[in-house]
Amino acid sequence: MGSRDKTRSCFLASTIVPVSDIVVGDVVCLGIGAVVPADVLILAIYGNFQVNESKLTGESKPVGVEVGGEIQSGGNVVGGKAVGKVVRIGGETAIGKIMKDLGEVETPRSPLQLKLDELGENIVTYSLRLICFMFILEILLGSGSTVPVDSNGSSIPEPLTLKERLVKGMGVSISMAVAAIPEGLPICVAVTLALGVKRMAGMNAIVKRNSCVESLGAVGVVCTDKTGTITKNEMEVTQEFKGEEGKRIGCVCNEVMVAGSGNSTDMAIFRWSNASLTSTSDWTVVSCREFSSVEKWMGVEVRDKEGKYYVMVKGAGERVRVMCEGGGGKGKEEGEWIRWERERGMFGERVISFARTEGRLDRWGDDFLSSPTGLVFGGMVGIKDPPREGVKESVTRLREGGVRVVMITGDGKETATAIAREVGILDSPSGSTQDLEASSHPQILLGSDLDTMSDTTLSLSAPHVLIFARTSPQHKLRIVQALQRCGDIVAMTGDGINDAPALRGADVGVAMGGQGCDVAKEAGDVIVLDDDFSTITAAVREGKGIFYNIRAFLVFQLSTSVGALGLGMLATIRGIPNPMNAMMILFINIVMDGPPAQSLGVEPVSKAVLSAPPRHPDTPIVDRELIKRVLTSGSLIALGTLYVFSANITSGVATRRDTTMSFVTFVNFDLFNAYTCRSDTKTFWEIEPWSNQAFTASVAASFLAQMAIVYFAPAQKVFQTVGLSLGELLTAFVVSSSVLWVDAIRKKLRWRGAWGGKLCKWGARWAGREKKDEEVEGRVMEGERIKGTEWRNSEGKVGTDREGTTRARLSIVNV
Repeated sequence: MGSRDKTRSCFLASTIVPVSDIVVGDVVCLGIGAVVPADVLILAIYGNFQVNESKLTGESKPVGVEVGGEIQSGGNVVGGKAVGKVVRIGGETAIGKIMKDLGEVETPRSPLQLKLDELGENIVTYSLRLICFMFILEILLGSGSTVPVDSNGSSIPEPLTLKERLVKGMGVSISMAVAAIPEGLPICVAVTLALGVKRMAGMNAIVKRNSCVESLGAVGVVCTDKTGTITKNEMEVTQEFKGEEGKRIGCVCNEVMVAGSGNSTDMAIFRWSNASLTSTSDWTVVSCREFSSVEKWMGVEVRDKEGKYYVMVKGAGERVRVMCEGGGGKGKEEGEWIRWERERGMFGERVISFARTEGRLDRWGDDFLSSPTGLVFGGMVGIKDPPREGVKESVTRLREGGVRVVMITGDGKETATAIAREVGILDSPSGSTQDLEASSHPQILLGSDLDTMSDTTLSLSAPHVLIFARTSPQHKLRIVQALQRCGDIVAMTGDGINDAPALRGADVGVAMGGQGCDVAKEAGDVIVLDDDFSTITAAVREGKGIFYNIRAFLVFQLSTSVGALGLGMLATIRGIPNPMNAMMILFINIVMDGPPAQSLGVEPVSKAVLSAPPRHPDTPIVDRELIKRVLTSGSLIALGTLYVFSANITSGVATRRDTTMSFVTFVNFDLFNAYTCRSDTKTFWEIEPWSNQAFTASVAASFLAQMAIVYFAPAQKVFQTVGLSLGELLTAFVVSSSVLWVDAIRKKLRWRGAWGGKLCKWGARWAGREKKDEEVEGRVMEGERIKGTEWRNSEGKVGTDREGTTRARLSIVNV
């Protein structure tokens, strides 16, 4: 609401104008409920003028403003009225500067994106090398043509010319390239992430960037704002001391009773009072001495239905305690008041005390307005912005899963410490904030401390700190970046304008959508609609499940690729025809990249996976254990299929029946292998067969498609197949089922050995991992160099120097 004349030089008449039309120099009127439209210099105030700037500063307590003070754009007026002059608009306001900083912050790419890019490059590189090798082998060792030329569908090998060998070698190489490169990988990842986004939408979490769903599974630190995220951003009376008399005083000596509206403290006291009082109509407010942020008390003169007058006072505990001197506030009783105040202060509560006396305000004259005494104590209450329901349980689950929760707030350290203890972020049940700050590795840092720290020093301190208090938006962004330099994947939660830069700079920004501001929602990657902190826990679990499902798809798809490449290479080396023709290979590539593979993306994940610690951001998606599984399954598929083909082929002549047997064996190998890929640890008899209905349906569809190719006449012409007998089908099934038993043995024994080590070493190079992973034993003191650029800190975490800073690690170190 703006008020101006045409020259904007004085306050002449009131005019309602759109906020977008306000310019510097305009005079605006601000009342309760108004949103401050710009940075405003206060010219006049009426009543107890207060502004809630929690969205800007993180401070849940309303701020009292005097004449000559400034209020920032975006705040909410919660008490009194004021007239002010606009001094800054747009990009010059605090919000504008935050928005400008927001545009300069880049959203980091997810670990999955980086690993898949690296994996794709390596798959293409090494597959092309193998295919070129097979092309050369085919030219040097290739046998005669396998195209049927007689009535039985046999192929009679004949010597080939160099040109014919080049053509044949090119055809074999192209078909192998189709089988080797997992074209379905991008589709599977996209579908898996999309399904994860859909499931999260059912949890009241809207995902704006699909890749961040997987990033949640790697989150090692959750940085959270306090006000509005951990707490309700709504003051409540949580404790009372001799509260019956206080309820009567708090209800009557209240801005809500006097003026019909009040700040958050008055509203909390009014709700508490009215919860048990049957009626307040017996009291009539005669006069009021409004609250002063300087003197910290409010007084009213009331008359009861019998015509008696009383003076009731409400204010800060230490101020009202002085007023009760001479009115029953001496000795042991006063000691109890002080002890109770200190105890509530340790829990981050504001103490409001009540007092009253019989008589009228004019009985004391002017003295009462400055220093009233002789009142009778009427009780005390503790008020605070309490934690949301379920936050403590969510923090506990995150910590059990290896995720560190860090509070970053604009509130004071005492309030932040109390809330952190209450929700389980801080373990120490007692002890002063000075003790937490004075240790060799302080758990609390203030914004003023950050101002004196370099980025390197902050990166060294950040892994130990659990509470950052009195922080600005720029501080929050620096903290997030410091944790990222320490090697952590960082999620930031918040709902205010002051959280926006950190939300944008974090690996995953989670904005609270219920009470959150539009700036925070715009900056976040995920919007939690119900402001429920437990949704973040569920999202982390969802991210872990997605990563393991993508790994299951990779095991399955790469096993198929290794099997196809190995089969073709072995047949070429032996000088026998290719066990499958190009159409069969194309069908396997399309079908195996299709429904069975995609259905692994929705496999329910075991509780052991969900409760496991977050993976390190440097952990490759293709690790040593995955390479073992791929090489084991792929080799078995190639050897088993080649065995069936060799057992049927006679005199080097391949028939359609022989290639059909090879085709059926290979496809069933893949279907059985897909079943084993559903779990990293469970054997095939331990996996629940019907827990993934999508997988069951896709396997059934693939099996029926295979049977149609073998027995349906039009398909036989296309794929050059013939119908098989029951005995031949049983032979193919028995041989292909061997992958179930070999996988079960591998899972039970977790085989080791020289040959497995050699295969893994080769596979590690293929996957782009040149360095060997070993666990560093023993405990190394803070700052002691392990090897090269690596360090281990006092918690056993290892760091690697990068860009002049130290990068914290888990227990796995590249050496």
